[in-house]
Amino acid sequence: TYALQAVTYLAQKGDGKAVASHDIAETRKIPARFLLKVLTDLVGSNVLESIKGPKGGYRLARPANEITVLEVIEAVDGDIEGIN
Repeated sequence: TYALQAVTYLAQKGDGKAVASHDIAETRKIPARFLLKVLTDLVGSNVLESIKGPKGGYRLARPANEITVLEVIEAVDGDIEGIN
């Protein structure tokens, strides 16, 4: 999913700096309008942080090894019955 691609990209960056959504979209070849919806869901689920301002963007809310694939999927698709 686009959510997994975005989180993976930010995890691979590994420097903790905010990355603009258009950079993620361009690098991962994700349509920008879909990516923005996904990023908003990930921020709402505390997977990502949104940083405002001219050097703003998105970054992981915590270390990558503390974020699960299930958490990322549920952030955009809702709870998956029978797993939690």
